[in-house]
Amino acid sequence: MKTAWRLAIVTGLALSTPGTAPAALFDRGGGLIYDSVLDLTWLQDANLAASQTFGVGSIRPNGIMTWDTANAWISAMNQSAYAGYRDWRLPTLSPVNGVLFNVSLTTDGSSDQGPNVALVNPTASEMAHLYYVDLGNESSCGPLTGGSMTCPGTNISAGPFKNIGAGPYWLAREYEPNQEFDVWYFNFGSGSGFQSIQSKYNQLFVWAVRDGDVAVVPEASTLVLMLLGLGALSSATWRRSDSSIRRRPTTTNVRE
Repeated sequence: MKTAWRLAIVTGLALSTPGTAPAALFDRGGGLIYDSVLDLTWLQDANLAASQTFGVGSIRPNGIMTWDTANAWISAMNQSAYAGYRDWRLPTLSPVNGVLFNVSLTTDGSSDQGPNVALVNPTASEMAHLYYVDLGNESSCGPLTGGSMTCPGTNISAGPFKNIGAGPYWLAREYEPNQEFDVWYFNFGSGSGFQSIQSKYNQLFVWAVRDGDVAVVPEASTLVLMLLGLGALSSATWRRSDSSIRRRPTTTNVRE
């Protein structure tokens, strides 16, 4: 029986251990990718809105939408308990310096606007952390020339993700000096790695994320092997019990 228990336990552990993706990313199955450094779970589909609108209108066929529509889409996603969770949200960011946002355009990550925003504070922007740290991408933007820069784009590592949009993504935080109109965004898909401010009435991509880890979803083959292990355990237990019954000595009451 002990051998059977060991077989079932070892089989279950070996098959349920998630495969690792680049850096701190772990594929939890079911279209969910976990970042163990920021303790976040990303959708594996970086453009789910292109195939699943959750009944929200005003989403373009390629998945882009305004910032208000993006929030409505996230809300509808939570109402449907997508993948079993109701706490999906847009990625967010905090000031690189930990105090106030600096919108000066720099290329060295010393401000909150520009490329390489993860160089000074790798965890200040969730999407910048994903782009630069988890996936190891580099910025394609050239140095500042006359106060501007060119970002021609380049091939990026998508890691375990799919359908990364060829353009910028909405972030959750409004730009406070002009929050009626402007929102932060991160340009992931084109390969620029550029973080900046955009009018919330423009059309950008949306990538949902949630706080914390998720339960590992075993693959079908894993479930079959685990069930076989449990079946072997049950069979061994039954054989041991049946053998004990057959070997049990019988007693006869002797009347004095």
